[in-house]
Amino acid sequence: PLNEWLKVYRQLETYMRSLEVNRLTLDSRRRTVDNLQGKIERLRSVQGTSGPKGVTDLEETTILMNHKEGKLARANHDYIEEENRLYNSLYTLVKDTRVLRDYT
Repeated sequence: PLNEWLKVYRQLETYMRSLEVNRLTLDSRRRTVDNLQGKIERLRSVQGTSGPKGVTDLEETTILMNHKEGKLARANHDYIEEENRLYNSLYTLVKDTRVLRDYT
């Protein structure tokens, strides 16, 4: 039983590393979207004085931001799913620890 418990624990360590990678990806995507929102605000504030190039830049940046927001939503969904999976696995491991302690 102890070897099985250790095997599950090692598997959860792998899940935790994977979750950390997903968290870093999610943070990166959030920063990207925040930066693009700031750029759009700046472009909108000078829209009247920048001419046709400013309008084109605004449209391109808006399209890019919409694309990045979609990626952010998917990354957020993946992170939440993986976090829930890890939580449930850890909860089960803790319950198994109680049984293992009684077994030994």
